[in-house]
Amino acid sequence: MARYNGLIIPRSYNDYFSRSDPQAIRDLVALAADGELNAESKNPLQNQAIAKIVPATASPENKLIVQSQISGLTADVENIKNIIPNTASETNELADKNFVNSTVGTNTANYIYKTESGGEKVPFSSVAELEAYAGTVTNNDYAFVTGIDENGNAYYDRYKADVNDGVVTWAKEYRLNNSSFTAEQWAAIQSGITAEKVAQLEAAVSPVDFVQSGNMSAVTSNAVANKVNGGISLSPKGNTSKYVSIGNFVLKKGVIITVMFTKGNSADNPTLDVNDTGAKPIKVVKAGAKVVPVTHTGYWRGATTTSVEMWQPYTILEFMYDGTDWVIVGNPTVESYSSDTASYEVKADGLIEQWGISSNKSGIETISLPITYSNINYNLQVEVAETNSLSLAGGQFWQNNIYEVKENSFTLAKGLHYNGSGNTNSNVPRRWGTVGY
Repeated sequence: MARYNGLIIPRSYNDYFSRSDPQAIRDLVALAADGELNAESKNPLQNQAIAKIVPATASPENKLIVQSQISGLTADVENIKNIIPNTASETNELADKNFVNSTVGTNTANYIYKTESGGEKVPFSSVAELEAYAGTVTNNDYAFVTGIDENGNAYYDRYKADVNDGVVTWAKEYRLNNSSFTAEQWAAIQSGITAEKVAQLEAAVSPVDFVQSGNMSAVTSNAVANKVNGGISLSPKGNTSKYVSIGNFVLKKGVIITVMFTKGNSADNPTLDVNDTGAKPIKVVKAGAKVVPVTHTGYWRGATTTSVEMWQPYTILEFMYDGTDWVIVGNPTVESYSSDTASYEVKADGLIEQWGISSNKSGIETISLPITYSNINYNLQVEVAETNSLSLAGGQFWQNNIYEVKENSFTLAKGLHYNGSGNTNSNVPRRWGTVGY
């Protein structure tokens, strides 16, 4: 054994630790704290004793620690106090219990509902019914108002309560759709429509063709879902490209539109541009094929000089887009005129019907047709216009000689009345009619 300032130091490490002298341990710890024993000591025994009794890091079995470690932990404690102080400040509210409780209260919401006679909890059926709710309402409470919108879809509107001085104000936050399908989609699901029927409808040139092909039993106002509203085209009659603006229009195969052409049309190979979707050719169905409508030369509407037209001003036409062309639906009348001597109708596919009464009752007369046919292969019929002014006995008949047929005229010889023994000249007007392209 040796002494150091009154402290007995064993000659060996094991001798020291075999002792159970509490005072020796306390003295050693005190020396270490005062710096008289430190890590830089050259005494191995001293170093071993200090390391065993006062380790650098405390443990559950040994909570003693050197001063330098205590100083570091003290700094950490101060940092924690700065982050979470005992009293909250304007910039640091972590330690404010009242603030925490207030925050929890502010963000707490109760579901407000009405109770049916059977005890079922259900949303309110109107805003007025919600506002008339007499139960307890706190700030941020919420409720739902349900109903049916203008499209037939069920909805749930969520409302949030704002309570100020006992006055409850409900504000709408958002709307929920209770169905994954719209009313139109439900109607389509229940309609029995199939992909095959849709393909048949899209392949049809017009609703009439669709019915005649046997693909649909009847056409109603709702049968053609692709039909949209019409528009008015102000394009000049001589312009090849016609333009029209139509609301809620989407260019797609099968869409049907109606257009009024206020200026008519006199241009060959006309096109139609709807809402700047591009000029598409206008076609008409003739003899089972799509063809370009043709212009005609004629004395239009009683004019004394001829001009070229395809359809007259304010003509209303219905078109279906087949993916390439705007096809005129059906075969509507695009030109018509009536007078005492000559009348006509012109169809979209170019078919011309003309009729009139001759002014010369007995002599040779050339009839000028209002509209010129494309060739002389048109049907021509002539008959007596006033049969009630004559009494024809048995074996008697009228003979009307027709010759010199041209595209724009034909000539009638004198009307002959065969009286059974010979011919006599007639003295009555004759009615005529023609049909052709």
